[in-house]
Amino acid sequence: LASPFSLDEKTVCYIDYDLDIIVQADGSYEIADEDEFLQNKEKYQYPQALIEQLKVNQTILQEWIEHGQGPFSRDFIPQWLAKAEELSHDQ
Repeated sequence: LASPFSLDEKTVCYIDYDLDIIVQADGSYEIADEDEFLQNKEKYQYPQALIEQLKVNQTILQEWIEHGQGPFSRDFIPQWLAKAEELSHDQ
């Protein structure tokens, strides 16, 4: 999980909040680096509102994984590969 990104000239900027969801090809997943998140939320004094929003976003991602929605949909990869191919020809 990370903050929304911004672009600074040719650099993508964002904050990585340490929580990761590792999704396997069969759709199974695990939450990784919770210990790192717990350490860093104290170290960097994450506001309570941020912690709550990260929990909400984690739940949303888990639901998307479990229901094959958003980027976890079977149609997602071919759709975005086609878009990337289209964009590469535009340059």
